[in-house]
Amino acid sequence: MADFRKAGLDRGDIRAELKNFLLSIRIRREEYRNIIDELEPDELEFDLREYEEYFEREIKPLYEKAHSIGVKSLIDLAEEVKSVYEDLLGMIREKLSYGKQGK
Repeated sequence: MADFRKAGLDRGDIRAELKNFLLSIRIRREEYRNIIDELEPDELEFDLREYEEYFEREIKPLYEKAHSIGVKSLIDLAEEVKSVYEDLLGMIREKLSYGKQGK
């Protein structure tokens, strides 16, 4: 199992980085599910921007690198990381959309 505490120490080992990102984002998604109803729209918007920027800066390059290497196990892992990340982003967008409709 990947150790999220070592995320920065695995630079250059794409498999380890992807595993650490996957573990980290799974934990964050579950934590977020537990608190999302308590967050104000401005907090949700801030988090959404932060997560989108982080995805572009950290996850997307790794995702693209996994695809360029062409190893199926790396691609599958990259796809899973992207999927969990998109799930988190979608959860925030849905909550923001629901909040705007309720006003």
